Amino acid sequence: MTRLFPTQEASDTSTAVGVLGWSSLAVSMALVVVSWAPFNFRPDALAAVCSQLIIAGTASQYSRADFVANIVITIPLGFFLIGFFDLQTRSLWRRNSSGAAVGIARSILLTAITLVASGSLGLLCETGQGWLPTRVASLRDVKAQLTGALFGVVTWWCCGPRIAALITQVLRGQKLHSRINALVSLTAIGMIVWSIAPFDLILSPVSIVRKWTRGQIELVPFTSYPILTLNALYQWVASYVLGIPLGIWARRSTAFLFVKGLSRSNIVLVAIALGGLPELLQIPIEGRVASSTDAIFTAIGVGSGLLVAPALFASIESPGQSQFGTDKKTSKQRWMTSSSDWFLMAMIYGVLWSLLSWYPFDFVTDSEQLKTRLNQLCSSPFHDVETNGLKTLFVVFRAFLLSVGLGALLGGGASRLSVPSLRTTAKYAILPLAFLTALIIEAGQLLEATRTAGGIGFLTQAGGIWLGFSAARVTFQPSYTED
Repeated sequence: MTRLFPTQEASDTSTAVGVLGWSSLAVSMALVVVSWAPFNFRPDALAAVCSQLIIAGTASQYSRADFVANIVITIPLGFFLIGFFDLQTRSLWRRNSSGAAVGIARSILLTAITLVASGSLGLLCETGQGWLPTRVASLRDVKAQLTGALFGVVTWWCCGPRIAALITQVLRGQKLHSRINALVSLTAIGMIVWSIAPFDLILSPVSIVRKWTRGQIELVPFTSYPILTLNALYQWVASYVLGIPLGIWARRSTAFLFVKGLSRSNIVLVAIALGGLPELLQIPIEGRVASSTDAIFTAIGVGSGLLVAPALFASIESPGQSQFGTDKKTSKQRWMTSSSDWFLMAMIYGVLWSLLSWYPFDFVTDSEQLKTRLNQLCSSPFHDVETNGLKTLFVVFRAFLLSVGLGALLGGGASRLSVPSLRTTAKYAILPLAFLTALIIEAGQLLEATRTAGGIGFLTQAGGIWLGFSAARVTFQPSYTED
């Protein structure tokens, strides 16, 4: 297991505790914002709101999509909360007690505290929806959110400490190559988790056949949607890009098996296997489309990752330290070592992101229409999220991932700046730059007739850019000590 996801045990867990604590706070705030947007509260009596909450909780109409959406949105909350409580109390508990029975009691206690906290937050969010005319408060939503938190707790007890160690390695690793190793492992884990989200598993063969008849299982490539469109191009590029870190992870994980390097046939076989894996995992997931087209582009991305991995690690490892054999060509290759390379990639990425956000470029030119859209935005700044369904969650999460990518490229470039004063300036300039970039993206969507601009998208994109920049700046900074 350590070959697949290598970690370096840290002397303390303060870094992971901080990350988990801030992540818990961020997810809690996001849950409140998504639940209460667009914040157009109406004056109603508390008794009427509570009555609505109970009646809606016993009503017969309750869609599967709503249930799954409420589960998915609280899985991260349960995971981060239990992780924070676990690591925060682990050292104190070990100093004062020992034994398997005590450890089990501690786990049960922390699980109960996490579920109570998650349930209380869910109840608060649902009660607040009683004052919103566009929302329906329901106890069933609270139960679904509690179920999601339980899934997050179980996930933590299964693999949380390993993931926390990887996070610590990324942020506190003494060597650049060890931080890159941990980051690649986390990315591979995230790729697999994304493939099976929203975890709405279907086991009935009849349901899988129905999914096939609805066109959600594409066996023949390039038939699920029209080609030569911007949406198709985005899907292909996204699949390709997601495959690259998976290929880098596979090359690093199998380096001990192929000391002299991978042959071309091995690269092709590994690329096909890993490229098709995410789509195979999506076959029994309700709401996801298993596409052979995406599998092809993911496989190409995996192959690119397998090829670029030696050059990547050669640029960050000392001579004699390489995990990829003794190929002399590898030691001469350098990859993304200049800050200008990173900033150029960030500029190209930003242009492509803008094109994707403003497609199909049907901009409003009529002054009255523009005035109407501006008035709507001013009267309800968070109207871009009206429901908390699965589609909304995926749209918000996709915007967040796209913005993290731009921030990561900017952070990588900032970490490679040779002048310390420039690195310091970049550190403090990223927040206003993130807000400015998000403002430009949302302004374009405000002018585009088929798009919706609002505060949720603005905050999501600005936060994603800042997070990606901060993580990349720490991860790609030069090693603290030389080998």
